[in-house]
Amino acid sequence: MFTLAKLSYIVCNEDEKFFYDDLKTVPIEVEQCCTDVLNYIKNQTAETSNEATILPDASKDGDGSSLTSLIEDAAFHGHLECMQFAERCHFPWTVDVCEQAAHNGHLECLAYAHRQGCPWSEQTCENAAANGQLECLAYAHENGCSWDGSVCTSAAQNGRLECLMYAHRNGCPLDETVCELAAAAGHLEALRYAHENGAPWDAVTCRDAAFRGQLECLRYAHEHGCPWDADTCEYAVEGGHLECLRYAHEHGCPWDAATCEAAARGGHAECLQYAHQNGCPWDESTCSAAATNGRTACLKYALDNGCAWDAEICRDAAASGRLECLQYAHDHGCSWDAYTCDAAARGGHIRCLRYAHEHGCPWDEFTCDSAADNGRVECLMYALDNGCAWATAPCPTAAEKERIERSKRVRDEIISWHGGVAPRGDALVGSVVLFSNSRSRSIAPVHWELLASRCNV
Repeated sequence: MFTLAKLSYIVCNEDEKFFYDDLKTVPIEVEQCCTDVLNYIKNQTAETSNEATILPDASKDGDGSSLTSLIEDAAFHGHLECMQFAERCHFPWTVDVCEQAAHNGHLECLAYAHRQGCPWSEQTCENAAANGQLECLAYAHENGCSWDGSVCTSAAQNGRLECLMYAHRNGCPLDETVCELAAAAGHLEALRYAHENGAPWDAVTCRDAAFRGQLECLRYAHEHGCPWDADTCEYAVEGGHLECLRYAHEHGCPWDAATCEAAARGGHAECLQYAHQNGCPWDESTCSAAATNGRTACLKYALDNGCAWDAEICRDAAASGRLECLQYAHDHGCSWDAYTCDAAARGGHIRCLRYAHEHGCPWDEFTCDSAADNGRVECLMYALDNGCAWATAPCPTAAEKERIERSKRVRDEIISWHGGVAPRGDALVGSVVLFSNSRSRSIAPVHWELLASRCNV
């Protein structure tokens, strides 16, 4: 079925193929479906001659993919001859065949598959519209393929204006997602067409345009009556789009403390500065968002300009391991308490725990509990070695000792699995049950040597 030139090209090595391609003569296209066809023929020949066992498994191609996709691959690459071969070999027609052909605009393959009874669905039209394949979209629709609103949505989202116009003019519905997705993707002409032809919109259209920094779409929507709300400003700074924020504010869009919080969370210092200097309110959430996400520049700006804060700033910085933010907050008067050390220990942030302790932050038994419960070995060892209290009985009861002995037996098994070497670090070495506050509590795995020494076993 292939020409001799194509067959010759297929059996060439990579150097020979490169030499031929460099000649810039008649190009020869070889795709996976071509290789699958030859593998299939090879397999059939081998079975006939009882030599199948010495040939490669022709049910799979070179990279291991199944030949069941041969007919879909042929449609995807537009190789009609491979599709016809697969059909003669009784490969099943699936809905994927039409979807793949429509996706890449292979009208001849799509039409052939349809004439042969291949099924199709709304996805066929959606694939064609999303990729701007107008001829395939028109063929599918005019030959009875169903569609729904996703066709217009996909066309608008991908800026396929001709497909959007065709679908709408032929009865495909427009809904609010058409404007939302066109605006978010910056496809102004698609947005304009949708609006002028009755597609509904709401504040989400402006919000999504601002979030993606699509200033022209935001301007068009606002100038043509699309509503907006404080989410527009919040989402503009969420994406770090100062120009969208400025446009929205200068044209009367409301904002609130969530705008400054979003700017701090994303580390968009210019947006935060603009919002604050133009009267946008802020509160403790601004500093907390900056500290939690390690946005030191935003935290500095907020604290230096009088933004409210509370003890949770240090706790949030420690919980996320944001040492620089923790240092700055403490140096500039932000209070802390035992929850700061507790949060650092729970997250395993030894540098934050060490800094807090060395600079006078209080701690209590919950610091050790948090480290132990979460397997934070280094934090637990640091806290214990530096005098942090831990409400653990020094001598386990008989029942607790039995549990420890069972854990030691598990440890011995693990050591044997590791070739006689005890795992280190946070490796699982068995659960040790300790007695704390007059009740049993299960402590997450930590160094066996540490736990054994603390329990005197």
